[in-house]
Amino acid sequence: MLQLYQHAQKINLTQIQKNPFVSLVFFWEKLRTQIRVRGIAEKIPEEESIKYFKSRPKESQISAYISKQSKKLESYRKLEELFELYLEKFKNKDVDKPPNWGGFIIKPQEIEIWKEKPFRLHKRVLFYKKKEKWYKCFLYP
Repeated sequence: MLQLYQHAQKINLTQIQKNPFVSLVFFWEKLRTQIRVRGIAEKIPEEESIKYFKSRPKESQISAYISKQSKKLESYRKLEELFELYLEKFKNKDVDKPPNWGGFIIKPQEIEIWKEKPFRLHKRVLFYKKKEKWYKCFLYP
Protein backbone atom coordinates (compact mmCIF):
# COMPACT_ATOMS: atom_id res chain seq x y z
CA MET A 1 0.00 0.00 0.00
CA LEU A 2 1.16 3.52 -0.79
CA GLN A 3 0.00 6.49 1.27
CA LEU A 4 0.05 10.03 -0.12
CA TYR A 5 -0.95 13.26 1.63
CA GLN A 6 -1.67 16.62 0.05
CA HIS A 7 -3.89 19.65 -0.18
CA ALA A 8 -7.35 18.20 -0.90
CA GLN A 9 -8.20 20.90 -3.44
CA LYS A 10 -5.25 19.92 -5.59
CA ILE A 11 -6.45 18.59 -8.91
CA ASN A 12 -5.02 15.09 -8.31
CA LEU A 13 -7.18 14.43 -5.27
CA THR A 14 -10.23 15.93 -6.94
CA GLN A 15 -9.70 13.67 -9.96
CA ILE A 16 -9.14 10.61 -7.76
CA GLN A 17 -12.42 11.20 -5.98
CA LYS A 18 -14.14 11.09 -9.39
CA ASN A 19 -12.13 8.13 -10.73
CA PRO A 20 -10.29 5.99 -8.16
CA PHE A 21 -8.34 3.92 -10.73
CA VAL A 22 -4.79 5.31 -10.67
CA SER A 23 -1.29 4.64 -11.98
CA LEU A 24 2.08 5.68 -10.61
CA VAL A 25 5.37 5.43 -12.49
CA PHE A 26 8.84 5.56 -10.97
CA PHE A 27 11.83 5.72 -13.33
CA TRP A 28 15.46 5.44 -12.25
CA GLU A 29 17.61 6.44 -15.22
CA LYS A 30 20.91 5.31 -13.69
CA LEU A 31 19.44 1.87 -12.98
CA ARG A 32 17.62 1.79 -16.33
CA THR A 33 14.60 0.54 -14.41
CA GLN A 34 10.98 1.61 -14.26
CA ILE A 35 8.22 0.50 -11.91
CA ARG A 36 4.58 1.05 -12.71
CA VAL A 37 1.89 0.58 -10.09
CA ARG A 38 -1.78 0.39 -11.00
CA GLY A 39 -4.43 0.30 -8.34
CA ILE A 40 -7.40 1.80 -6.59
CA ALA A 41 -7.16 4.93 -4.47
CA GLU A 42 -9.22 5.42 -1.33
CA LYS A 43 -9.44 8.47 0.92
CA ILE A 44 -7.66 8.01 4.24
CA PRO A 45 -10.02 8.42 7.23
CA GLU A 46 -9.89 11.86 8.85
CA GLU A 47 -8.54 10.50 12.16
CA GLU A 48 -5.54 8.95 10.37
CA SER A 49 -4.89 12.15 8.42
CA ILE A 50 -4.89 14.13 11.69
CA LYS A 51 -2.53 11.62 13.33
CA TYR A 52 -0.10 11.81 10.40
CA PHE A 53 -0.33 15.62 10.26
CA LYS A 54 0.51 15.86 13.98
CA SER A 55 3.55 13.57 13.48
CA ARG A 56 5.16 16.04 11.06
CA PRO A 57 7.59 18.75 12.19
CA LYS A 58 5.78 21.93 13.22
CA GLU A 59 7.39 23.84 10.33
CA SER A 60 5.98 21.30 7.86
CA GLN A 61 2.55 21.61 9.47
CA ILE A 62 2.72 25.38 9.02
CA SER A 63 3.82 25.00 5.43
CA ALA A 64 0.79 22.79 4.74
CA TYR A 65 -1.44 25.21 6.66
CA ILE A 66 -0.47 28.23 4.55
CA SER A 67 -0.14 26.47 1.20
CA LYS A 68 -2.57 26.96 -1.64
CA GLN A 69 -0.89 24.00 -3.29
CA SER A 70 -0.18 24.36 -7.01
CA LYS A 71 -1.91 27.73 -7.26
CA LYS A 72 0.07 30.59 -8.81
CA LEU A 73 2.31 32.35 -6.31
CA GLU A 74 2.96 36.10 -6.53
CA SER A 75 6.58 35.70 -5.41
CA TYR A 76 8.61 33.22 -3.41
CA ARG A 77 9.43 36.01 -0.96
CA LYS A 78 5.70 36.39 -0.24
CA LEU A 79 5.57 32.71 0.74
CA GLU A 80 8.59 33.10 3.02
CA GLU A 81 7.00 36.13 4.71
CA LEU A 82 3.74 34.26 5.21
CA PHE A 83 5.65 31.32 6.66
CA GLU A 84 7.47 33.59 9.14
CA LEU A 85 4.20 35.24 10.14
CA TYR A 86 2.54 31.88 10.89
CA LEU A 87 5.66 30.54 12.57
CA GLU A 88 5.25 33.37 15.07
CA LYS A 89 1.46 32.90 15.28
CA PHE A 90 1.85 29.22 16.20
CA LYS A 91 4.93 29.72 18.38
CA ASN A 92 3.26 28.31 21.52
CA LYS A 93 0.22 26.68 19.93
CA ASP A 94 -0.58 23.47 18.13
CA VAL A 95 -1.23 23.72 14.41
CA ASP A 96 -4.59 22.23 13.45
CA LYS A 97 -4.73 20.14 10.31
CA PRO A 98 -6.20 22.30 7.58
CA PRO A 99 -9.70 21.09 6.62
CA ASN A 100 -8.61 20.86 2.96
CA TRP A 101 -5.56 18.67 3.69
CA GLY A 102 -5.69 14.89 3.68
CA GLY A 103 -4.49 11.73 2.10
CA PHE A 104 -5.30 8.64 0.19
CA ILE A 105 -4.09 5.07 0.01
CA ILE A 106 -3.30 3.35 -3.24
CA LYS A 107 -4.05 -0.36 -3.09
CA PRO A 108 -2.01 -1.95 -5.88
CA GLN A 109 -3.69 -4.35 -8.28
CA GLU A 110 -0.70 -4.60 -10.64
CA ILE A 111 3.01 -3.87 -10.30
CA GLU A 112 5.21 -4.00 -13.38
CA ILE A 113 8.98 -3.88 -13.26
CA TRP A 114 10.69 -2.92 -16.52
CA LYS A 115 14.44 -3.37 -16.83
CA GLU A 116 16.28 -2.05 -19.88
CA LYS A 117 18.30 -4.72 -21.71
CA PRO A 118 20.48 -4.62 -24.85
CA PHE A 119 18.84 -4.84 -28.28
CA ARG A 120 15.46 -3.83 -26.83
CA LEU A 121 15.07 -7.24 -25.16
CA HIS A 122 13.80 -5.43 -22.09
CA LYS A 123 12.82 -7.58 -19.16
CA ARG A 124 9.25 -6.95 -18.01
CA VAL A 125 7.84 -8.70 -14.96
CA LEU A 126 4.21 -8.21 -14.03
CA PHE A 127 2.79 -8.99 -10.60
CA TYR A 128 -1.00 -8.90 -10.56
CA LYS A 129 -3.68 -9.52 -8.00
CA LYS A 130 -6.71 -11.70 -8.59
CA LYS A 131 -9.16 -12.45 -5.78
CA GLU A 132 -6.69 -11.39 -3.05
CA LYS A 133 -3.91 -13.63 -4.45
CA TRP A 134 -0.80 -12.33 -6.24
CA TYR A 135 0.54 -13.86 -9.46
CA LYS A 136 3.66 -13.26 -11.55
CA CYS A 137 4.23 -13.40 -15.29
CA PHE A 138 6.65 -12.04 -17.88
CA LEU A 139 5.62 -9.67 -20.68
CA TYR A 140 7.09 -9.20 -24.13
CA PRO A 141 9.03 -5.94 -24.50
